[in-house]
Amino acid sequence: MNVYFIHDENSNTVKIGKANDIVARLNDLQVGNSNQLKIIKIIECSTEEESYLIEKRLHEKYKHLHTRGEWFYYTSEFYGDNIDNIITRDRKSTRLNSSHLVISYAVFCLKK
Repeated sequence: MNVYFIHDENSNTVKIGKANDIVARLNDLQVGNSNQLKIIKIIECSTEEESYLIEKRLHEKYKHLHTRGEWFYYTSEFYGDNIDNIITRDRKSTRLNSSHLVISYAVFCLKK
């Protein structure tokens, strides 16, 4: 299970969640949203417990930006490596270029 950041550019919000199949999760969210959504960051986790703890820490860190559910206003606090600062230094993370409108499934075939 991995932690993901899905950005809605029109509302300038980001969803912080966790899923085993992030492409399927993006597709599920896209069905109910008229705005284009894109994945902007994935944090690889080795266990479900680890993904839960990282997601919980991120939700706590950005609670002042909370809008609804797992959605947060996307501000400059999300830019750069600020997110990585709350994750153990040896964590692997993958950042996707914000210009990716169509994301290949191959991107998500991450080494475990």
